[in-house]
Amino acid sequence: MDIFPIGAPGLEFRKARVTTALIIANGLIYLITSAQNFFIQTGSFWIDKLALIPVTLLDYSQWYRIISSMFLHGDIFHILFNMYFLYLFGKEVESTLGPKRYLILYFISGLIAESFHIAYTAIVGVHNLFIPALGASGAISGILGAYLLLFPHRRMTICWFMWIFPWCFTTNAAYFLVFWFITQIIYGYATIGGVAFFAHIGGFICGMALLGLILPSWIREERVSISWDIFTGAYTISRRRGLGIFIKLILIIALIGLLSSSLYAIYQSKYLRSEIYMFNIRAGYNFRYLVSDTAIYSTNQGVILSPTQDLPRILINRFEWAGLLRGRPNASITPLNYKAIVTSTIRGIKVYVDMTADMIYDSNGVLKYSKGIMKTDIIEITPTGIFLKKNVSLVFELNSKGPIKNLGDRLIAPNAAIAALTTLYALYIVAKKDEDIVID
Repeated sequence: MDIFPIGAPGLEFRKARVTTALIIANGLIYLITSAQNFFIQTGSFWIDKLALIPVTLLDYSQWYRIISSMFLHGDIFHILFNMYFLYLFGKEVESTLGPKRYLILYFISGLIAESFHIAYTAIVGVHNLFIPALGASGAISGILGAYLLLFPHRRMTICWFMWIFPWCFTTNAAYFLVFWFITQIIYGYATIGGVAFFAHIGGFICGMALLGLILPSWIREERVSISWDIFTGAYTISRRRGLGIFIKLILIIALIGLLSSSLYAIYQSKYLRSEIYMFNIRAGYNFRYLVSDTAIYSTNQGVILSPTQDLPRILINRFEWAGLLRGRPNASITPLNYKAIVTSTIRGIKVYVDMTADMIYDSNGVLKYSKGIMKTDIIEITPTGIFLKKNVSLVFELNSKGPIKNLGDRLIAPNAAIAALTTLYALYIVAKKDEDIVID
């Protein structure tokens, strides 16, 4: 099921030239980067070179990625939906703010969105620091946040698609945008679908916060209006409507929760001061059908993030329980014949391991590469108990990237501080300044 806006009627005080230019720029870049794939999806070369891979930001020469990633899209649907939302909401926000303020809103929201994405890896999984993130969604989310504060009472037509059957209705923009914001938070904590939901959340929050700083003076000056009725001679004093108590309360609760999470991310970052490795694991019952996944390894704590796929997780667990993730620095063993009974971390169950594999260790003594065959017992946990499946044969290939040092202090903590400050100021704007901003 998808909920989707199909119309937001409103005033356009001037042509939205910047919005049009951004759509053209994103479209041209997509055509260039997806040409090799018949314009269906962006080529892997461009993703490797231009996408935001958070750990690369530790190298100053890679900082161009924080801008280039905002103009890169994964596939045709990614860019079409993003550009649709940019056009639908951006044209009126640009008409209200003017081109300069609008550009500031767009790009700073995109940058803050990336900070949120990096900061919240301490909560949803540090493996995201190694995974490319791309798209204009964070910047566009900033426009959505600004639209919420400017036009919360604007009527919008929304269609709810259940498979191919639409159900359309009309509601206030605030209800749609707050519903969208809350779903992003739920999906973000649930880590659904491999989407950078916290980038969407960060952009949206930045849009609300930044609007309090760049709002044109004419909007503030019209907070209270006085009208005179020529027939009765009476004066009427009216104040702008704010967000409304219900919408404001939901936003305040959500922002307080996110502020707490940002502060927790700062606290959690201290546990990421050791050297970090990312293991790429491929495992299967034969080399033709290997399942791929990743694990994050700390030299102080061992495996801190296990694969979600069963066979890669089984493999990395056997290596860790057998003590084979660490070895003699710069050692190369071709092959290693290993046969032993190892103790699992699951209730101390004894597990048989019989392995023949090539093993290469780096200068820190961390496993750099391995490929081979393993016969092992597999632990099965069912509602009725724990069972062992005996002598299961697996083939595998494993390699690691790293080390990366002090990820917590150098990457997560500063971005979490930015996220916390942005959220705190957005909370102030929503709680105290909404009546100064709301136009319609």
